Amino acid sequence: MSRTSSDNSEPTRAKILAGAMSVFADQGTRVPVQQILEGADVSRRTFYRFFSNREAVMLALYEFGTEMLLKNCRASIQRAETPAEVVAGCIDAHLAGVSTLGRLVYLLGGEAQSPDSPLYAPRMRTHKALAELVREALADDLPDTCDPLLVSSLLIALESIARTVLQDEGRRVEAEMVERARAVMMRLATATLLAPAGGGVTRLPEE
Repeated sequence: MSRTSSDNSEPTRAKILAGAMSVFADQGTRVPVQQILEGADVSRRTFYRFFSNREAVMLALYEFGTEMLLKNCRASIQRAETPAEVVAGCIDAHLAGVSTLGRLVYLLGGEAQSPDSPLYAPRMRTHKALAELVREALADDLPDTCDPLLVSSLLIALESIARTVLQDEGRRVEAEMVERARAVMMRLATATLLAPAGGGVTRLPEE
């Protein structure tokens, strides 16, 4: 097997990530580095020029996914003309990521749930960034009394519901489940953020 040993360019890093994606999707994330080397067709020396271990590869892939999610949410919000379109755009961005990266969303998203995981911190940063995007986009529609925790809670619920779309441990994504998830998310948002009272949940007094 011929392996790249001297290329120090970005394409080599991308090649390692692509190989890791394939290996993780097929065998899960609990694989030795050797499996990634074989999947990416690179030498061990080349691998360690870019990544310190398997967890570093997982982190890079997870951050790629969260950056794509944030980018798509920003684009949807910029196109939105109504509060409902803001919410729908964020929901669709989540579901598009699930549909595109299904198995990886299942594996890495599950890993990111644990506070002990290196993926946990970027997960929480992404939640914070998304919440700020939504609150800013809906600033004229939410009352001052609306608890900021409402937006954050809805985003966490959105993340959880999106994962229910993944069948057979993320190996299958069915269109019917995607539509059901979207409908449920919109109902939650409509009953809270988009409620006629203007945001539904009032901020609790601080002690």
